[in-house]
Amino acid sequence: MLRSQNIECYYNLVKTTHFNHLETVPSLSFDHVIVCYILDGKKYYCDLTTNFYPLYVLPEMDNDAIGLLIKKGEKETFHLPNDMMDIRKTSAKYAIDAELVDGRDIKLTVNAEYTGTAGGNLREQIFRTSKNKYEDFMSQYFGQDIFEDGLFKKVEFVNSEDFSNPLKVNYNMVGKGFADKVSGLYILRMPYLEAIKKNPVFQETNRTNRVDLEKILNVYPSEQIIQLKIPNGYKLAEIPQNISHSSEFSAYSVQFKATPSGLQIIKKQQFFKNIIEIEEFEKFKSDYLQLLDLEKFKIALIKM
Repeated sequence: MLRSQNIECYYNLVKTTHFNHLETVPSLSFDHVIVCYILDGKKYYCDLTTNFYPLYVLPEMDNDAIGLLIKKGEKETFHLPNDMMDIRKTSAKYAIDAELVDGRDIKLTVNAEYTGTAGGNLREQIFRTSKNKYEDFMSQYFGQDIFEDGLFKKVEFVNSEDFSNPLKVNYNMVGKGFADKVSGLYILRMPYLEAIKKNPVFQETNRTNRVDLEKILNVYPSEQIIQLKIPNGYKLAEIPQNISHSSEFSAYSVQFKATPSGLQIIKKQQFFKNIIEIEEFEKFKSDYLQLLDLEKFKIALIKM
């Protein structure tokens, strides 16, 4: 079809990353085929076997995978684009209204949008989930390590079958016992839905293989804009200082702004690598533990 429009194109063999991210050796054969097409001298790649991912990104299993172009004279393998780490193609954005209710509980009203590989990955998972299990699915996918008892309600997916447009998800959530109340103070963490997660791998002192960060958390770039409503009769003990952290592995920031009804929180996080080599594990571990510590930040509300 592309050739009928005089677009230069070729088959492209792929060794997918379904089971590993190893470089090709004679014992590892190619197991998939995608399309490479060339426009204005630039190569683009497209997987026509999926009904979940937009055509401008590759499915997760093809990201950074080993490829070989089927073209006369081509002999060298190469890495395909890592679209899920590319903020120009892939992201998750959240607009969250949050308020404390019934004492220590927190109620969230969420409107989220997932583009690129993030949308395709989530779209593929909900395709395998029956509608009466959407709420259970969401509780396993979002807010882990932040909400110990999160109850998701009124989950609605928009564009779940239209993969050319961003996947949108709207829902309500109640986090039971989210805030601590001590001597007239409310003390609470930030109600993040995309969070830096704990994992036993970061307790290891002698790593013998690479770390696949996808197995630990959602690695795609994300932005969360939270409008936190403060209960009547309370105020912030102090306006928090903005948080900023950057390294060769990650970029992380949180901005705080007082609003008439409470506090606006804007959190952005991005990872630059999803595969951590053995020789860089200790350095990455130190970076990740710093992120975990930043994620523990809390605010205090005091009676007026």
